[in-house]
Amino acid sequence: FCFLVFGIILSISSKFYLDSSTIYSQDVPSYLLYPFSPISEALSSHRTMGFPALLQSYILLDSDLSSLPFFLYLVYCLSITYLFFSLHRLKIKPLVTLSVALAMLFNYSFVSGINTLTASTLVSILMVLILALTFRIKDRVKFFSMTALTILTFFVYQTRPNLAPIIFLIPIWIFLINYFLSKNTFKQSLKLGSLNLSINIFFLGLFLLSRVLIVSEFGMASFSGTVLSGQALSYYDKNENYNFSQNQKILIDKISEKRKLISYPCNKDVSKLTNQDRHECGNIWIMTAWLTSIKHFYGEEPSKISAENIEPWKIMELGPFLSRNNVRVDNALGDFSSRVILSHPQLALSRGLFELRFAFQGLLELFATKIVYFLPLLFGSLFWIFRVFFIQRTDQIGLKAILNSKEFTLLLLFLFISLSYMLLLILIPSFMLHLDYRYIYGSSIFFLIPIFLFLTTSFILYKD
Repeated sequence: FCFLVFGIILSISSKFYLDSSTIYSQDVPSYLLYPFSPISEALSSHRTMGFPALLQSYILLDSDLSSLPFFLYLVYCLSITYLFFSLHRLKIKPLVTLSVALAMLFNYSFVSGINTLTASTLVSILMVLILALTFRIKDRVKFFSMTALTILTFFVYQTRPNLAPIIFLIPIWIFLINYFLSKNTFKQSLKLGSLNLSINIFFLGLFLLSRVLIVSEFGMASFSGTVLSGQALSYYDKNENYNFSQNQKILIDKISEKRKLISYPCNKDVSKLTNQDRHECGNIWIMTAWLTSIKHFYGEEPSKISAENIEPWKIMELGPFLSRNNVRVDNALGDFSSRVILSHPQLALSRGLFELRFAFQGLLELFATKIVYFLPLLFGSLFWIFRVFFIQRTDQIGLKAILNSKEFTLLLLFLFISLSYMLLLILIPSFMLHLDYRYIYGSSIFFLIPIFLFLTTSFILYKD
């Protein structure tokens, strides 16, 4: 019933409507143009295979992807249902289990991306399924659960490469759930977490080794050096010696000169740039370095009109132009970026801390302005105060019993899961690139669960 009502609300608010221009705008063209063969081209792309696999498979069924938003919502509802029954198996009170499901239903990262076809929708589905499976793994005999969890983990970092470190988080979640909630022994819980960690490290290592052997590059995709160039370009001082070769110096001088042509404040002298400038201009500098490098190596530009190539992202979609083998460009920009950033550690640290502050301010704003966050927090606080100070009846569960209950343990576990996932999605990107609200919303997908649990545990009154 909840899924139906929320689906109707989404439908009324046009969340299931996909504009005909969507498949030609923003990141979607690059997903649709991702080359799955030959394998060398697939591993040389700046994209990973997760979301392209979904879009390119679905477009065989629906040529304009118009039904995809509704399909994503349906699959998301099914994944939440699976999470609901995973918790129900642990004999969690129905009210508490329902609150977890509702919390995931109101996931802002999923809802905001459903009709723009952003990768956050697939990430949300995969993370709910991963979470559900972590509650089902109780012993090493659960071959299906462990195998499914491994596959989903692989696909989640193939959808968002910055989620690769989650292979270290999930084993910790498995250990904590088994030890504190399922009441397995410390040794058994540790074995389950270690087994999952070993399997995930093997598959990630296998993928990284494949890229090294096939395209001679280490990393999730041919994009890390490209991304870092946006940061490096804001520190680069042509009067300093970075020990570049002559050929490297030619490319970097071209990029530096191109930066002077773009709009204010992104064309300011490096010595006058602030962290706010670096935050606002990060994407623009990445595009400047990327497009200049493509022209340098391949003699190609997005437009035949020179003036349009100064800031082409303002007048055209660049996804099709940028969908190419990016190894050579990424290696060149990676070498440039590493030398410059390592030469300016204080600037890099200062910028990283600025991005962290921006992220946490964004999270506070999310909790303060989105009614689905602050109302449960407010009422939960009021109900807990009422529960502690005013409810004294003997036929009700005492406060100490609640704190020792499975439901309260579940609240603490979800609080840890939410915080660890949030830090994973914010800490690493903040020191690599500028953060925008996609990262902030994406990092908060589990935060509603402990908030809703904080509210509903205050209603646990009777032993049954």
